[in-house]
Amino acid sequence: FEEAAKEVADELTAPRPQHEEQVEDIQIMLSSDATPSDLRALKSEVVSRLVKIPGIIVSASGIKAKATKIAIQCRSCSNVIPNLHVKPGLEGYVMPRKCNTEQAGRPKCPLDPYFIMPDKCHCVDFQVLKLQELPDGIPQGEIP
Repeated sequence: FEEAAKEVADELTAPRPQHEEQVEDIQIMLSSDATPSDLRALKSEVVSRLVKIPGIIVSASGIKAKATKIAIQCRSCSNVIPNLHVKPGLEGYVMPRKCNTEQAGRPKCPLDPYFIMPDKCHCVDFQVLKLQELPDGIPQGEIP
């Protein structure tokens, strides 16, 4: 969020005087008046949505890139399939096993012919957080 806000501020304030060439860092803090959801009551419908959950973050992964749209190309016939949507969540994309392009007079494409074209992909940053319930929210006799 901070990088996007800084880019927008940079675009909106350009051109700037010489002594103000760089945009100051921007910090974004999210707040919500929404009622917190119980960690044990979360469903798969809230994947890739912003939810409010009381708890303690016990570990955080590094920031990684995840593709939201990919383009693939056949190694044999160079057929390109653009704008394939990748489902939200931690799953990947299952590549097609066979090329569906049929060209007269050409040999059939081999099995697993596709590769991902990185320069034609759209990616987002993500991070995995491990969240533990607050001690007062744990049912009696259960482990957090």
